[in-house]
Amino acid sequence: MARGLSVKAIGLAALAETACTYAYSFLAPFTVVVVASVRGIPRAHIRAYFTGSIFLGAGFVAGTASALLAGFIAARIARTRELLHAALAAVPCMLLGLVVKLTLETMPGIPTWYTILTFAVVIPAAVAGGHLGVQRKHTLAEQAMAAAPAPPAP
Repeated sequence: MARGLSVKAIGLAALAETACTYAYSFLAPFTVVVVASVRGIPRAHIRAYFTGSIFLGAGFVAGTASALLAGFIAARIARTRELLHAALAAVPCMLLGLVVKLTLETMPGIPTWYTILTFAVVIPAAVAGGHLGVQRKHTLAEQAMAAAPAPPAP
């Protein structure tokens, strides 16, 4: 790895993002199918719901939030170049998503513009999360400095 980059920061943040993204990707459709089945909703309506604006919007928000979380975690763990760590933390999940998108037709009917939008927002969201992590790190450092006892006068 390049000098000054923390594999730990990038790896843990990428793991958190991947876990959040794929947990939502499994739980949301599973919940919809179970609830719809209990209510007796036909499969055609369930399929239409998965490509509807509410479901896609919720997925967009969840994916953006997981990228934000990854950036925050990477920036908090990294000692230097926090925003670079934040951006790099989003890359593994993004690459995994690209491989899944190219190799599997997981959800037919999802518009191409939606896929492009979700991929385009990942890195900026992670950097925004990294910025929040840097701010939090500085706030904690300032609080520690204020709480530290003053040195004795000579």
